[in-house]
Amino acid sequence: MTSCGDGVLNLNEECDDSNNDDFDGCSMNCLVEIGYICSGAGAGSCSLTLCGNGVIDVTESCDD
Repeated sequence: MTSCGDGVLNLNEECDDSNNDDFDGCSMNCLVEIGYICSGAGAGSCSLTLCGNGVIDVTESCDD
């Protein structure tokens, strides 16, 4: 059985950072939280998006 928080990116999960904590980029429901981007194996490495870094992140419509 698959479970959110097991560190494995499963169907219907946007991220899985091996815990069930909110406010760390990947919510307890394995959804990417607003203002974060997650990448890496299992999409478990989440960081704040930065406006002005020249990259249009998921939560941005532009970045100059």
